[in-house]
Amino acid sequence: MPRISPSSVSRKRCVILVVALAAAGFAWGTPSRAEARCFDFAGKVVTPLKAPIPAAQKGDAYSAGEKGDGLIWTQLRGTIAKPATRVLALLLNHDTMRDPEVDDMQVKKQTSPLYVARHAVAYEVRPFPMVKIRWTEEWAYAAAEGPAEAPTAWVISYEKTEGTSHIEHFCGNIVLRRLSDTQTDMYQYEESKIDRHDQADQTKGLRELLAKLRKLP
Repeated sequence: MPRISPSSVSRKRCVILVVALAAAGFAWGTPSRAEARCFDFAGKVVTPLKAPIPAAQKGDAYSAGEKGDGLIWTQLRGTIAKPATRVLALLLNHDTMRDPEVDDMQVKKQTSPLYVARHAVAYEVRPFPMVKIRWTEEWAYAAAEGPAEAPTAWVISYEKTEGTSHIEHFCGNIVLRRLSDTQTDMYQYEESKIDRHDQADQTKGLRELLAKLRKLP
């Protein structure tokens, strides 16, 4: 089987993974097994799963490792030459992260007094006739610092909650912090256990998102 390179939040949304596995003849009717959740969104999540690494004096800061049992984690931190509110707006729009190979994406917006926004995002890929690959992610956007009317930092938390068992574990955080009117510090942390998905794939995904946010108007 060829190596799979999903980019999770990396903007491929695991599409390369699921299409390649489908092509290899894997069954898709098996739901993922029950497991402990990364987050309890009944409370306000303002602390990332892993503390941010220090910002680099030049370029982007990076760290990666493994928790065991095949679960990998990646940290990436860099600066974006945009107002923090603009970066937040781009991340609130899931088309920013949608891969063209996703045949259907449904965003269900939920209300919560604890969060700026709560989204349940359902993805469907149809690589072949009669083959449908589905999974759902929950996203929560919390103001973390500053006055309620003008926050200066936000913690975005996401995790896969339903769907294909080939994405066994997938969750992470994005932390935005206002540096100035035109500069935003962005920290990403992601952990996953996905078939045919390694550290290089995960690192590439996070770097692609950072690069895309820097490029978008």
